[in-house]
Amino acid sequence: MSLFSGLDIAARGLNASQIAINVIGQNITNASDPNYSRKRIEQSSDWRRDGSFGQMGFGVQVYTINRIRDQFIDRLVNEEATRYGYYEMKSRAFDRIESIFAEPRDHALNSLLNEFWNGWAEVANDPAKAGPREALRSTTEALVTQFNYI
Repeated sequence: MSLFSGLDIAARGLNASQIAINVIGQNITNASDPNYSRKRIEQSSDWRRDGSFGQMGFGVQVYTINRIRDQFIDRLVNEEATRYGYYEMKSRAFDRIESIFAEPRDHALNSLLNEFWNGWAEVANDPAKAGPREALRSTTEALVTQFNYI
């Protein structure tokens, strides 16, 4: 092993230690924050197999930084967030449908249908009178206009 290889191994070790110190500092700084989850570094030896020398070590490497969390609670939160998203999308779709049908208003489809059927009932009571027939005709026109709008 050359001098530069030894220095490289030492530099890699110092780099891994610096990362560990940074993670520890984050953990200490955020210890009082209830929304923070502690971190842990995962490191392993770094090596390769050489044909003439066998296994050669290259120091240490940090391969990941993990958050230490409760997987059961995380799964429950994810399920509820998914369920919330599903119902939020349904609510938006129903809001759009309500705006199309304009239902809680006075001249919405429901009130026009009620007027239409009541007009038929009045025409059925006395088919000879022109007043109920004319009212039914105007109600039918309003209903057809609402259908076309929808």
